Amino acid sequence: MDEVAESLFQIPQLRELFDEGYAYDGEMRPRGIKIFTMYWPADAILKRLPDPGKDVYLVLTTADLQGDYGRINGKGHDRKAIASNDGFLSGINKDVFDPSYVDFNAMAFSEIGHALGSEHHNFNPLNPCLMSHNYHPGPEWDSLDKIRFCDECYDKIRK
Repeated sequence: MDEVAESLFQIPQLRELFDEGYAYDGEMRPRGIKIFTMYWPADAILKRLPDPGKDVYLVLTTADLQGDYGRINGKGHDRKAIASNDGFLSGINKDVFDPSYVDFNAMAFSEIGHALGSEHHNFNPLNPCLMSHNYHPGPEWDSLDKIRFCDECYDKIRK
């Protein structure tokens, strides 16, 4: 857990947004959630989280997640986000995870952006943004310190 948080905090905008760091609230074992074959429903998990107040909850999981229309890597809304590393595993048995994997950290930070109200938009190569990751061409990050929101999205989530 600490390795993942340390990797996320290598992203300059995340470090600036959450200048007080993070607190580990322990393991969550949701009960009473209907699990579909092989998938955990992301919205049902997020609904179980307490009101975050001015904080942001980020649930990190290894479970495969179910979204509105199928399998997803993460989701975020209402100051709550969930990110799964299931799609970012490697190794012969798909059991190796590198917490500094750039694409995983970009996805997790984009879910935090959704939790803070950012929405997807078209890609602008002059001002790359995590919120344009669903568009092709889209942003490509070669290191954690390059991951970013565009100026407009960043101004929106800082408020």
